[in-house]
Amino acid sequence: MTSPAVGAFDRVPPHVVLLLAGLTFVWGVNWPVMKICLAEIPVWTFRSSLPLIGGLIMLSVAWLSGQRILVPRAQVLPLLSASLLNITGFLILSAYGIRLIASGRAVVIAYTMPVWASLLGALFLGERFSLRQGAALVLGVSGIGVLLSDSIGDVHRSPLGIAFMVAASVSWASGIVLLKHMTGRLPPLTFTAWQLVIGGLSMAPIALLFEMEEWRPWSAPVVAGYLFNLMGPITICYYAWVRVISLIPASVAAIGTLLVPAVGVATGTLLLNERLGWRDAAALALVCAAAGLVLLRHSKRPAIRA
Repeated sequence: MTSPAVGAFDRVPPHVVLLLAGLTFVWGVNWPVMKICLAEIPVWTFRSSLPLIGGLIMLSVAWLSGQRILVPRAQVLPLLSASLLNITGFLILSAYGIRLIASGRAVVIAYTMPVWASLLGALFLGERFSLRQGAALVLGVSGIGVLLSDSIGDVHRSPLGIAFMVAASVSWASGIVLLKHMTGRLPPLTFTAWQLVIGGLSMAPIALLFEMEEWRPWSAPVVAGYLFNLMGPITICYYAWVRVISLIPASVAAIGTLLVPAVGVATGTLLLNERLGWRDAAALALVCAAAGLVLLRHSKRPAIRA
């Protein structure tokens, strides 16, 4: 598996576009679903059990398919670091954030991630922006700004919720940059599985020590939401995300996820009756334009292949 050379990236291959489109839709739908689940499931229980179970399932699949599942000693520390940023940090911080503010606003703040990923990618990976990528980032951030303009009151009503979501975004962006250094050294399925297992194990002791008294039977919608989280956003989408990061620059992958807030806001309106107004429509147009600039193929050069 090879990554595109820095500065030579031209377009996103069609199969990567499909991966990004699929995980964008599932991740977007999942934000209001998470809010439903967290109404009954304690935060640390929810966030630790999902990656732990999902990671064990993926390790089993990797082992049964004959893939190498042992982590080389030199990769243990980098893998631990990536897991703490991508899984533990993002999942816990975003879970607390979404409990304090509307799911649509939470997903918008979380997806300031491309800004941080672009800055960190330039600083640590030497990635350079083309004019088209720069324009896409400006459009996407503008869309996020439009949505946030309707949420200024949240800063005063729930400053902690805003802070949690910003911290979650920075944690995720940092993990993306670290992932870019590590992809290709382990099979993607094994690499993703260990991230999930390590992340889940890091959170499980807190759930066991402090939340057992809060465990109650779940309602049918919450059970359905939990299973959706397990199989979609956690297991399948994290694997797809590692594949995407290994095939295209980190900044391009980050910009390609800018449609997630639009999906999250729309789904929150349908499932949670959260308000949908002109700002949401304007933001949707802006992030669609941003994603299109990056993901649509305008060049005649051959696509970069894995």
